[in-house]
Amino acid sequence: MRTLTAVAFLGLLVVPTGAHAQSPVEGAVETVEGSVDGEFAAFDEALAGDLSELALGHVEAKKTEGLVLLIWGLASFGAGIAIAAAGHEDDGWFYGGITTASWGAINAGLSLLLLDLGGTAEAHARQTRELRGRALFARRDELIAGQQGSATLFALNTGLDVAYIVAGALLYGFGAAESPEDSAMVGVGGAILAQGAALLVFDLFNWIGAASRGSALREAGP
Repeated sequence: MRTLTAVAFLGLLVVPTGAHAQSPVEGAVETVEGSVDGEFAAFDEALAGDLSELALGHVEAKKTEGLVLLIWGLASFGAGIAIAAAGHEDDGWFYGGITTASWGAINAGLSLLLLDLGGTAEAHARQTRELRGRALFARRDELIAGQQGSATLFALNTGLDVAYIVAGALLYGFGAAESPEDSAMVGVGGAILAQGAALLVFDLFNWIGAASRGSALREAGP
């Protein structure tokens, strides 16, 4: 009887391997792992939200750039046609008006590339909120590269604008000094100078904006 009781007691002490209780160390490891996973998930979610908002801000900034360029282009085109029509008997006014209208048409056409008429850029920006892990960091790199590219393009355009201003001023000055009887050069030079000055303000402002948005992207996240 005593032997059976001892065997039964020992049997209660022996727990099958597949059902043994979790040790304190294992429980602590799982707790730490769960905490780390939760922190990574929270970081990804916060970064995705920030990047999505910044990306949408970039889209809106580009639309604003396009709208400003479109308005300036249409205004230049309309004013140029009106000047050429009203001053068609004077070469200076006529060719100055034609030059202004030509630049206006080109700028209006280029503005369409910035307006996101199909909504593709906005939809892509909104999808950023759903990204996680490596895809999220790849998206941030893509956005940074995009703003760096925009800043570089605006910087190059700023240099061209300065060249337009110089060329326009030289044409205007040469025409006024050397060929007073031929006012066409004066009109063309004045028109190029005015367009170059306006575009200089546009490109310089947007160059600074693109560089600033690139910096904000590098600092995105919690």
